[in-house]
Amino acid sequence: MEPEITPKSTKPVGAHRGAERQEKHEQDMLLFVVFVPFVDSIFCLRIRFLLGCSFSGITLANLRSRTEAFPVELEKAAKETEARIAAKLKTEHQFEKQMLSKDSEAACRLKDQMIASLEAKIQNQEDLIRQLSRKADEAGLSVQNIALKALDSGVTRRPATDVRGDET
Repeated sequence: MEPEITPKSTKPVGAHRGAERQEKHEQDMLLFVVFVPFVDSIFCLRIRFLLGCSFSGITLANLRSRTEAFPVELEKAAKETEARIAAKLKTEHQFEKQMLSKDSEAACRLKDQMIASLEAKIQNQEDLIRQLSRKADEAGLSVQNIALKALDSGVTRRPATDVRGDET
């Protein structure tokens, strides 16, 4: 027979709490009493006062049987908690793994883009160097042509002069 626990007040614990929270609260109070290794009347009175409920239907034999069943219930609760926490940790690990993978992929793409940009810049600079070299060569040839024309035109216009500058 299950012990009956009734709160002193019939009002809900809080306006924001529903029936499920009330049941959970009552179960928590029952668990607190069930797992106490010894029961005496003064202690029960203190518990009733602190928790605000009456314990009609709870007997010493009932408490002992629940205390004996406690290791099994504890083991079951521990396994359930372990499974729940393992699933949560696995999910968190998978999420972190995905985030790190995406971060590293993004970093690789960024590095590839930087490499491509720098290679394009190098190609542009090599093209510019070739253009400037060609222009410098053309300018050198142009200067040589101008100098040859100047020499050719100077020879044909002036008569030959000796060192002193007299005509011969």
